[in-house]
Amino acid sequence: MNYTYTIKLQLAYTNSNVQFNREPFRQTLLDAADAYNLCSGDAPNPKSIYIENIYSSSFTVVLTSQNELTVPGKALRAFSKIVVDSGVFSECIRHAKLFTTYTLTDISTNKDESPDPGMISDAALIKALVDYALNKTEMDSTTYNRKRNAMTHMKQIALEAGILSCEDGF
Repeated sequence: MNYTYTIKLQLAYTNSNVQFNREPFRQTLLDAADAYNLCSGDAPNPKSIYIENIYSSSFTVVLTSQNELTVPGKALRAFSKIVVDSGVFSECIRHAKLFTTYTLTDISTNKDESPDPGMISDAALIKALVDYALNKTEMDSTTYNRKRNAMTHMKQIALEAGILSCEDGF
């Protein structure tokens, strides 16, 4: 069984000079992901990552692990070290910290079956929804429309489940 986690990373301390989706930052992140995958294959719990999206002030990484991880963000320490060692982000390090991580999804999957929604913790869902709803930047029109449709579906589910009602102020 594989465990897959989608993790959002952003600088721990904002630096307006850094835009992840611009060079040399973008290529440094992609190279670091490749290096992480090379060195992680020899670990007792092999992991792999790929960078799913790169925005100006954040990026998302999909982390796959053979074993379940209690704190998926910690599995990216080696990735962060590779990025730090590149020297490209040296002006962004404060108090020995470069990135802040947010686990967006935490899904257990088997290659032969689709993800089971029952495997997603309530806390992970609520955190992901809040992060999703509050992220109003860095979206193209396709992403914005997908987000609006998802929010509309979630509102409909909340109404049908009795979580929201007309008295809740809409």
